[in-house]
Amino acid sequence: MARQQKADQSLISLPIDRVWSTASASAAYITILTGYLLTVLSSPPYLTLVNFIAFTVLQLIYCATLWWLKNYDLSENLRIITLVLLTMLTVASGLLSFSGLQWDWLLYLVTLAVYFTALSLRTAIISGVVLIYYWR
Repeated sequence: MARQQKADQSLISLPIDRVWSTASASAAYITILTGYLLTVLSSPPYLTLVNFIAFTVLQLIYCATLWWLKNYDLSENLRIITLVLLTMLTVASGLLSFSGLQWDWLLYLVTLAVYFTALSLRTAIISGVVLIYYWR
């Protein structure tokens, strides 16, 4: 019982920014993993070795880029470049659906969430509309 109270007190002592950033990063990675598994498991007749490797590499690069964006205090220009890279990886992953893979729509939702986390509200809305336009 005392151990539980000590754990609760240590959670309360964490700054709210750290709790939210940890929660948002965890939700993003869980969503990416879920989308990856849904895509790989729901498209077996079209899942060739080339499709599997390309999709897996895109997902790994996306996760590494997202980790870099979340864990380092980047300058404004570097943050924009990173967001453009995340957008390009998302669109490239979506283009793999033309080869027969199931479309990974959860990756688009994570990218939209990253826009609203890393950008101002106006810029995030504009970027989200552009991404959704290419989503259709």
